[in-house]
Amino acid sequence: MGRRSVDQPQGLQIIIHPEGNTPSQVKDLLQAHSIPYQEVLPPEPTDELFIGIPGSYILYPEDASQADEWVQLLESHKVHGVETQPLPDGAANWLERWKEFYQWTLVTPRIAVGPVFRPCPFDVEVTVAIEPGQGFGTGTHESSQLALELLDNVVKPGSTLVDAGSGSGILAIAAKKLGADLCIGFDIDIDAVKESLENAQRNGVTIHAIHAPVDAMVGQFDVVVANMLAFRLLPISKGLRRLVKDGGHLVLAGLIEENMATFPKAFFDDAGEFEWKDRHYKNGWVSEVYQKKARR
Repeated sequence: MGRRSVDQPQGLQIIIHPEGNTPSQVKDLLQAHSIPYQEVLPPEPTDELFIGIPGSYILYPEDASQADEWVQLLESHKVHGVETQPLPDGAANWLERWKEFYQWTLVTPRIAVGPVFRPCPFDVEVTVAIEPGQGFGTGTHESSQLALELLDNVVKPGSTLVDAGSGSGILAIAAKKLGADLCIGFDIDIDAVKESLENAQRNGVTIHAIHAPVDAMVGQFDVVVANMLAFRLLPISKGLRRLVKDGGHLVLAGLIEENMATFPKAFFDDAGEFEWKDRHYKNGWVSEVYQKKARR
């Protein structure tokens, strides 16, 4: 998602009304795409920002282009009751208030993620500090945390890793701090590529970030990780599998339990190419790791 341009008008909000939607449907979609949202609760007399229909969600795009992108995403997932309105007075402060609630999270005994503006309270080997609010992922979503859990198991000192759809770069940065030698992230969003490089600099590590689709990537790697929803993973499955070297690991996150009856067969058209190794669950989300078999 692009950042705000200095010559673009500001002051839009997107309201998702509750009729026809389930709360988990909307919330999971917004979290999977790292879109900050305000969930409207029954109004409190002391907090005018929370006046609205309980059960609805309010999004604050940075500009008209991002508003159009978010609306298209919501409509493509058949979310109903999406309405774009001018931003009311006082609501612009909500994003800053949202940052106040962004705290550090202990993901594994070795890894913690959190905001760059707040010191990490955990004594851990790997910290990944992110500037929130850019729309590329902050590490708070279950799928990101599940991916980090599995990377903690499969990344070894000297490993090579590629992160598909790298977004904010959290996974590549964490892998670098876990001892990986070469970490490459690629994304089709140029702003995500820039953001991942900035986050790497904030964390004092060097990663490579490439603006490219999976078909443009060359080479093979010890670890390939992709944290994205199933409908995005399936069209690039062949490219992802190609990037894994023999004996290497493929980490797939962004899956939900409902996917698991059909996803593996759809993703692996050659049933003998990879061997399933591990699966982690969290609040209905699933992350799996597979190992590529050596060719005979």
